[in-house]
Parts: sequence; C-alpha cells; structure tokens
Amino acid sequence: MANTYADLAMLKAPGALNITGTSYDARLLTLLEAASRWIDGYCNRHFYLLQATRRFSGKRMAVAAPGLVRLDSLKIDQNGDGMFETVLSSGDYRLEPANADPTHPWGFPYQRVIAAGGLAERGGFPTGAVAVEITGGWGYREVWEDTGARLNAGQVVTAGATVMSVAGDGEERLSAGQTLRLNTEQVHVAAVTETGVSVRRGVNGTVPSSHLGGSALARFIYPAPVTEACLQLAMRAWQGRGAEGSDVAELCRPPDAVVAGLLAGYRRLVVG
Repeated sequence: MANTYADLAMLKAPGALNITGTSYDARLLTLLEAASRWIDGYCNRHFYLLQATRRFSGKRMAVAAPGLVRLDSLKIDQNGDGMFETVLSSGDYRLEPANADPTHPWGFPYQRVIAAGGLAERGGFPTGAVAVEITGGWGYREVWEDTGARLNAGQVVTAGATVMSVAGDGEERLSAGQTLRLNTEQVHVAAVTETGVSVRRGVNGTVPSSHLGGSALARFIYPAPVTEACLQLAMRAWQGRGAEGSDVAELCRPPDAVVAGLLAGYRRLVVG
C-alpha cells in the first residue's frame, strides 16, 4: 500500500528530525508508512481516498455506508440474483449527514444512504444480505490542493511510465510520500530527483492512463491532526531506534498523550 499521511520533506524538516541528505530516505519512508497504517488501526478507518465498489445489506429506507466520501453510482439487486441490474438516479436517494461536506477541509464522510423520491414511494431499498452496490470514493474526505507543478509541455506520460518530467512554480513542493492526482489517476511519489519524479502509478483503486504535457498535479490533503500524529509517531520511532527494525517496533507501544489527543476526534467505534 502506498499512502503516507505525512511526506518525507515534513519529517526531515528543521522542526522535525532536521535531517539533510538522502542516506536515510528509504527508512524514513518506511516509518511514515508504518505510522500511517498504525493510525488506520487506531482510528478504525483510513484517511486516503480509495476508489472502490462495495456492497451492503438493504434496510428498506436506509443503507449504512460508513466512510462514503463520493458516490459515483448506486445499484440494487431487486430479485436476489446478484446482478445489481437496476441503476438508481440521484433523485432516488440522499446522503446523510446532510452537512458532511467531505469535499471541504472541514468536512467528514457520509454514513448513510436514504431512500427518496420514487424509490421511497416504491418501498425503498430491497432487503437482503447483499442487495445494494455503491461505487465511489471511500475514506474520510476528498480535498486536493493544486501544487502549481505541471507535466512538461510536449511530453506524453504513458500508462506504464514510472518517471515524470515536471516543471512549474510548484515543482519544489513535491516530496516523496505525497499522493498526487493526475487527471483522474492517483499516483504516489516514491522519490524526487533532478531527473524527474518517480511515482507508483494507479494507486488507491484508480487506473493508470496516458497524460499529456501540461497536465496539472494536485496534492491530496489529509486532516492536519492526522498528519501531525503521523509525524509524531515517525519521530518517536526514529529517535527510539536501536537494532535494525527496532524503530518500527516502537510503533507497537500505546500512543502518548499528544498523539491520542490529536486522533481523539477521528476514532470510529466498532461494535460487535
């Protein structure tokens, strides 16, 4: 999995580990990844944006869909044959909470899909263990920031390319560990060098595709307390390192008060 809730430049900055050079970059990225997955487990949710299709039980007037950030399509299986042959229109449902606003920096995910309009008049969603299929984005919120960087004019980045030539005012703001959006594809930055930006293509359920020169690069923005918690965990692990691998072992300890406080508002209770 390629998602880190803080990037390498943040961790190496003077206000954090104050590390120069690239000798430890691979290990520091491993720590950021481990810290991010620790946060996922502690909060019982993930904060990266996953494009996926998920299926749920029908409950007539409401379907529980925790972590829904963006709904692209909604289908139902009316006769239990597993085919999900009926595509619902936007007038057949509404998303709750209505004030979730997951595309804004203050937003949070939707939790339920409520039958409305003609669907409600027909009795709502079909019942059954797997009766509703939702395709969309899952996570906590979807906020992107234009980095100011663009693919170099004249180049075509093919679907199989792993190094991109980048120019623009935001080139210096790119860092290993960031998740970028290139049109509809998400890519994860593995390294930034003088020869280009090395990336892992088609992450988080998106599909690698070709992109023309001049295409913009936007950076995915995580909730600030989550990013800070990731940095705190990675710094604690690095500073407590000893033998090889013991830095990751540091993440097995319970969170300190600072990390617990940062994540308190993001923990999701799991019942059962």
